[in-house]
Amino acid sequence: AYNYCVGPLEHANSFLHQVKQLTSCHDVYFQQDNSSVHTADYTKTYMQEHFPHRLLPWSRYSPDLNPIENLWPIMEMWIDDHYDTDSLNRQQQKEAIDAAWEAIDEDFLVKLSLSTRDRFLRCIREGGFPLDY
Repeated sequence: AYNYCVGPLEHANSFLHQVKQLTSCHDVYFQQDNSSVHTADYTKTYMQEHFPHRLLPWSRYSPDLNPIENLWPIMEMWIDDHYDTDSLNRQQQKEAIDAAWEAIDEDFLVKLSLSTRDRFLRCIREGGFPLDY
């Protein structure tokens, strides 16, 4: 849980501040599924401190609705293009993930985040079945 908070959540916190500064969108919420790292006491405390009243409930079985699911393969391709992934140790893997995150265009992240509403509407139209995003 600690690594989740000081890694991805720190990046998310920074990104959300940037979204607020770059757009007229100031009513930003955070969502995560119910996996054990997300429901750990350490994570819950972190969320209360950094995202008070900004955490939405989320089903662990709805990855189609989560914009991050579209970002993981893009980051993975970037890492595969820039690193010999078979030879990376744990620290180098972390550095590769950080580098991949930094390489993502901020406009793309904003567009991906703003697509969430359309994902919800499409999911409703599709009766909850998987989407082809």
